[in-house]
Amino acid sequence: MRIRNLYRGSWLSNCYLVSEGSDAVVIDPSSSAEEIAAILTEAGLTLRGILLTHGHFDHILSLDTLRDATGACAYLHRGDGDFPADSGKSCYLGFLGRDIRHRAPEVLLEGGEVLTFGALTFQVIHTPGHTGGCVCYRCGDSLFTGDTIFAEGYGRTDLPGGSWTALQESLSMLTGMQNEGLTIYPGHGPACPLAEAAARL
Repeated sequence: MRIRNLYRGSWLSNCYLVSEGSDAVVIDPSSSAEEIAAILTEAGLTLRGILLTHGHFDHILSLDTLRDATGACAYLHRGDGDFPADSGKSCYLGFLGRDIRHRAPEVLLEGGEVLTFGALTFQVIHTPGHTGGCVCYRCGDSLFTGDTIFAEGYGRTDLPGGSWTALQESLSMLTGMQNEGLTIYPGHGPACPLAEAAARL
């Protein structure tokens, strides 16, 4: 499995392109659809799905244009299912002062699903707190954590859908996995071993 972070040094969130053979998945499409499509074409990859860790604007910037360009379906937890179409909940209004709305995701998740995209398989782990619909996606020993846990710290809880109590429970669950040899790939900042991130909480 190959993991490429398409983050380009702005304040926007990480955008991961995960591939195995010719199969690929994008996690949190913050990079432009044009850039992602060019990389897919150059590498001979077919995009099988678009996985969203939650519904805040900085993780869904190219959601519609990427779907239009590739025909791939978007996956989002039911708890954040209405965020893309609501510029208040997605925080487009609060941060950018713009009323930007996306189409609803094609697939709403409950948590606990195992998603298979060709040669790639992801386990969906519901980790509410930053929003009610935050999830982590586990693929082998890689854990894509969105804004639940970072290399140093965790997501804020003062935005729509946030809950400090729920986040504490989610972080406790994740720290219970720290001996499983997982590497986290968070929504912001660098990747690191889960055990190291858990030790900094």
